[in-house]
Amino acid sequence: MIVWDEVDIIHLSGSHDDEYALMLRIKRDGEWKTCVSVDNSHEREGVDVHHMHRYPHGEKGEPEPLPFPVSDSNDARAKVIDWMTDNWGILCS
Repeated sequence: MIVWDEVDIIHLSGSHDDEYALMLRIKRDGEWKTCVSVDNSHEREGVDVHHMHRYPHGEKGEPEPLPFPVSDSNDARAKVIDWMTDNWGILCS
């Protein structure tokens, strides 16, 4: 049985209001581990490209599409926070 001490969502903003990153983290055995992150702040892609990264074995994976549509950065932030809150157990397993 796995026991989780804490779960949190970290919000990071870029140098512009429409740049962001959200990280879902879990504290296991006294250490914080990132489960999944969502961002749009890759310069080569622009701020209208939103994607997620999984962290298999603690390493950041390749970008993947979000499992839902978003219209802009504010819409993405709201939907991602709801998605992470509702699905943290699955996303961190």
